[in-house]
Amino acid sequence: MAALRFSGYHTGSVVAARYQPSIGCIISIGEDKMLMCSLWRKDSNSFWPSVAQPLPGIPTALEYDESSRRAFVGLDSGSILDFAFTEDYNTVQTNRTIPAHGGRVTSIVFDRERELLLSASRDKSFALHNVLNGALVARHKVDAWMSLIQYDAATQNIFVGDYRGNIHALRIADGLLKAVNVLTGHTGCIRSLVWVPAAGFLFSGSADKTVVAWDIGGHKGVMYELCRHTSAVHSLVYLADRRELVSVEETLIVVWSMAADRGEAPDWEESDTCQLCQQPFMWNLSEMWQRRKFAINRQHHCRACGKAVCDACSPSTATLPRIGLELPVRMCRECVPTITPEMKTPLCRTSPVTKVTQVLPVPASDLVLTILADNSVNVLKLDEFLGGVTAARVDDSARRSAPAPAAAVA
Repeated sequence: MAALRFSGYHTGSVVAARYQPSIGCIISIGEDKMLMCSLWRKDSNSFWPSVAQPLPGIPTALEYDESSRRAFVGLDSGSILDFAFTEDYNTVQTNRTIPAHGGRVTSIVFDRERELLLSASRDKSFALHNVLNGALVARHKVDAWMSLIQYDAATQNIFVGDYRGNIHALRIADGLLKAVNVLTGHTGCIRSLVWVPAAGFLFSGSADKTVVAWDIGGHKGVMYELCRHTSAVHSLVYLADRRELVSVEETLIVVWSMAADRGEAPDWEESDTCQLCQQPFMWNLSEMWQRRKFAINRQHHCRACGKAVCDACSPSTATLPRIGLELPVRMCRECVPTITPEMKTPLCRTSPVTKVTQVLPVPASDLVLTILADNSVNVLKLDEFLGGVTAARVDDSARRSAPAPAAAVA
């Protein structure tokens, strides 16, 4: 199919959008305080706005359930509006307003089977509400703004990212909301989360320019850091049939092979002196006094072995794709000779992209929805979106066996 383009109907920035392929419509919210439904018309080969619903405030989050034709819109004020579209998508009615939070709503998920609404907010809380009556079921508070929710309805496991880079693992059990764990590894706001229950992996993209693959199902605390981006990672798409992860920043697409033999990066060691030449670092004044030699000797770390080294002992850089380092990083003089050309073989592919601010897979299809910096919304085939990523995939010889299906959270 040719790419479908929607633009020009919102007078402000497009905040979020969803595409329903069975009807051919885009549900969108914008900073112009409008909820819109736009239907695809084959006769004009364009989208036609069938609903333009004014909102009482600036919308900040959107959830849409196709089977019930319900849209939930979070506002900057903390309220969540519950809407229902008619069967022809020419009218929308307001069911209720839920006073969910005391600050901006950042993420919403609807569990239709249980009639539960999950929401995260800048009021530093995650909340559960009953959509039948709007009543609060449970709330979990943290010490940072919350940014994003990933929910497994089958097991009722929940992952919530925050602005400090932490991921809070929660679970609904026996009608109660329980805190399970906190995953730490990022240093910036969590911008994207993808949970793959069949493999037991959680993927996170952050404003710190990194992607992390968390082996939740392995129950061993293993995480693989993936570094190739040069700006904030705002979107992730997992391709189960290819065992590949697509990560997107505003101007770059990276496709990671998750079938490759990957390892964890070493922990950084700490020392008051260089672990190779034994020269004291700049804060080790007592050692410098004993040697009667003062110098501004900064501490660095070799990314291959994790040792604390000085600048003179780590003059070289190299890539180490097996531990996710696809950009040149600092190496110590002992590790550099051990890095072979084969060890530098990339395990990802890249392609530039026109300024993209969001990428969302369309459920049960091979389509993705993209929102561009020019406020246009495009619906296109995934392979078309990845068209510039032309490099060959990883050889079968570099592959490992797929992770076995596992429980969501220990």
